[in-house]
Amino acid sequence: MMWEGNRAEEFISAYNEIDHFLRVSLHEDKWVSYHELVERSAKFNRIVREYEEDFKQIGDLRNAIVHRSTGEIIAIPSETILLRAREILKKLKSPPLVIPMFQRKILTVTAEESISQTMRLMRENNFSKIPVYKDGKFLFLVTAETIVRYVSDNLTVDLRNSKIENTMNYMEHRMNCQFVSRDTNIFKVAEIFEIYHRNGEKLDAVIITENGDKNLPPLGIITLFDVGAIYKTMEIRVNKSI
Repeated sequence: MMWEGNRAEEFISAYNEIDHFLRVSLHEDKWVSYHELVERSAKFNRIVREYEEDFKQIGDLRNAIVHRSTGEIIAIPSETILLRAREILKKLKSPPLVIPMFQRKILTVTAEESISQTMRLMRENNFSKIPVYKDGKFLFLVTAETIVRYVSDNLTVDLRNSKIENTMNYMEHRMNCQFVSRDTNIFKVAEIFEIYHRNGEKLDAVIITENGDKNLPPLGIITLFDVGAIYKTMEIRVNKSI
């Protein structure tokens, strides 16, 4: 078990790192209060916004531990609280990235691929959406729903001789996917999905490339099905109350 004095010192060290990180991010000097730093940071930093109350409680606890006038330690935080502070600091400084979390081999097709072959690939690989490329450039993300709408409106068409690009005009939303770079954190991806939801739009997937360029080879894909895993990772794993 950690000696109590060390526990207090480690908690204060974690608080100081959080304080320093926020000040550097905002280019603020020491005269701005910690609580104000948190509130300002929450406006543009998703991680701070997600755990704003936790950040503030860490600041309140730090003030309770250290005597205002002498700087002397007058209270000892519990081990659970120290673990919380460490985890918050880790999320702030090193949030989980989309790679390697969502790195996977991505099945793609060319615009000239037949609809029937694309459907077969979807069925065999248990995929409901596939990126389509034309002349090496991203064209659109075809979904099972898009294909169904096309087939329903073209019952006499031979799907073996009809190109998958013909389904493009049957997309429910033209902008049904977004692209991010491999060094994007999962908090940003969660925010992208939430923005679409708030606007009453559907985002089928976020595709990961080296630098976010849609015409580069895909390194991974995040779908609505994966959002639950993102939120699970974002959760604090210890008791929420300090």
